[in-house]
Amino acid sequence: MSGSGLPVALGALKKAEEDGALIMRLYEPHGARGEARLEIAGLRGAECVNLLEEAPRPLTLTGETVILDLRPYEVVTLRLHFSTGRNGLTPKRERDEVEIRPGRVQVCPS
Repeated sequence: MSGSGLPVALGALKKAEEDGALIMRLYEPHGARGEARLEIAGLRGAECVNLLEEAPRPLTLTGETVILDLRPYEVVTLRLHFSTGRNGLTPKRERDEVEIRPGRVQVCPS
């Protein structure tokens, strides 16, 4: 994953409650307004949802990039759908683990 434009902070990253999607909560921490671009490998769909992961609003993708127009201090929750595996973080082998760290996601061999 890489980002450009308006800096955003990651507030939460987890598996969706009702499907294999990934939930990502982002916020604008500096009181700025603008456009943030997130390029996420394997992304095939994205939507804004509320804190209960309901009321989805589809977002337009440009390739594997989602563009967000953010207001100062705005919090946005995204449901991300991927082209591989149930959540795009499928381990390469059954015993591998998926590790999520700030700024990167990687598969760690067991």
